[in-house]
Parts: sequence; C-alpha cells; structure tokens
Amino acid sequence: AESIASKAWTRYVWEKVESVFVQGFVATGRASSVSVNLAPSKQLFSTVDDEEASNIVLVVGLNLNLEQAYKILDRGPAADDTVKAAKFRSFWGEKSELRRFKDGSILEAVLWGNEDMDVNGDLCEAI
Repeated sequence: AESIASKAWTRYVWEKVESVFVQGFVATGRASSVSVNLAPSKQLFSTVDDEEASNIVLVVGLNLNLEQAYKILDRGPAADDTVKAAKFRSFWGEKSELRRFKDGSILEAVLWGNEDMDVNGDLCEAI
C-alpha cells in the first residue's frame, strides 16, 4: 500500500507538472487543454518486468491548437507590467527577452529558433 507521504508527493508532482504544461502550452495559445494522468506502468507497457510493475508513469496529453502550435515567437506581457513580466521571465528563464515590435510595443518574448525547427519539441525540452 502507498503511504500517505508518498501519495502527497505524487499529488504534488502531478499538480506541478500540470501547472507547467498549462503555463507553457495553454497560456501561450499553443494548446486548448492539458491532461495529466498517473497510471501503473504495467497498464501502459507490455514489456514491464515484475520489479517495475508497481512503478507509476506520468502521462501528459495536449490538445494542440494547430493555428498556434508551431509559431516561433511567444509574446508575453508588456515591459511596464512589472508583476506579469517578472512572472513570465521567472517561468521562461534565459529564453525570455525584451523585444520591441513594429507597433512600438515592448514585450517580454520567447523566440523558438526558426521555422525549420521542431518548435513544440524545443518548447517541451525547455519546460
């Protein structure tokens, strides 16, 4: 039987992973929803041996918005919105930078390489 501490830790990890994927995909418009589930590894993989059968696997599903999923630039909050800009920078880290756009706005933004890259793969790796 799983201990209370183990259940609490599992719940914490589940909630943290869900929060990160919501912020990285749903908040940027790349996905309309995120589904995070826990499942015993023996239900997902037929090659699991007895020792690994009790392991729990975290499964993340994304309902991608195909019009937004492969964009190479995520625009964040305006630089003068210091609270939101700080949260954006905190989440994206080194990837975040201030950029000036043609309309004169200055926003936090994350550039994901170029159109030849696997943008969502790069995004998943960053998250």
